[in-house]
Amino acid sequence: MNKTEHICIQADENQRLDYCLKTHFPELGTRAAKRLCEQGAVTVNAQPAKASRKIKNGDRIAIIPPDTAADMQTLPILAENQNFLAVYKKPFLHSEHRKESQSLSAEYLLHKTTHPNYRLLNRLDFATSGILVAAKTIQAETLWKNWQKEQRIQKKYFALTEGLITQPYSVKNAIFSDNTAKVRVRSELGDRTTAVFPFAANTAENCSLTDCTIYQGARHQIRAHLAFLGFPLVGDKKYGAKTNNFNVLKSLAPVSATVSAANDTEEQLCFAVQAAEYTKEAETFCLHHYSIAAPQFRVFALPPYFNELAPNLRQAILQKQHYA
Repeated sequence: MNKTEHICIQADENQRLDYCLKTHFPELGTRAAKRLCEQGAVTVNAQPAKASRKIKNGDRIAIIPPDTAADMQTLPILAENQNFLAVYKKPFLHSEHRKESQSLSAEYLLHKTTHPNYRLLNRLDFATSGILVAAKTIQAETLWKNWQKEQRIQKKYFALTEGLITQPYSVKNAIFSDNTAKVRVRSELGDRTTAVFPFAANTAENCSLTDCTIYQGARHQIRAHLAFLGFPLVGDKKYGAKTNNFNVLKSLAPVSATVSAANDTEEQLCFAVQAAEYTKEAETFCLHHYSIAAPQFRVFALPPYFNELAPNLRQAILQKQHYA
């Protein structure tokens, strides 16, 4: 790509950034233009910009090198000890780096900003936010994998679902993946369990903020199991969602005002970010990995929409630090 900048003219006024990129950088397709925006490699007036940004006359659009884009990104550290490091992955960031891809990833940022030999121990879908854990050594990686096989690592997620979830569920149905974009849930039992608990709800909009717990995950496990129950994630059309209204987050109310307390002897760290613009991305749903509890490592991360929630629901989430 020879041309890397464009000064917007009157004809560009009110166009989306990705459309403007495709128009003035003909070698880019629509998907490539969006991907560049996702990885922070496109700036408008020297600031990273979303693909959905509306352009104004005189705006300066620039495509920047991947290393420069990485320097503009942050991967906040949530917790760390001698064996493990936990970082926060924002929504709409790839977890794993693919050598053939130019997309920015959490793994690339991890290696660039911490240590090139750290190994990711879990993955999150592109639209999923929350905790990623890395092992600092091969020995630590082996230790973590053994804990996982022994079902000693508890992982908790918040999921915004269609429908009102008013009772707990435990889904043990087998998940079948044949390397397609979507996994299938079978009638027979498998070796992966998703425990589903009601947490908050918006009765008028018929949706729930659900607390999901897994121990040994599979690809799309929570998304597929919730859809199997009849409660797909809001916006997750791949698994049957019919709605994509994320403004319902602002009017969710706790299902129960009582929160049980538990052991608070281990150090836990919190991290809050501003609400994500969920409604304008390609793959869109609201799933957040908020807690990991392992034998020697415990992490808690507030969801990116935390500041959008009602005060009583924010308080209920903060209380989860003490027992998650």
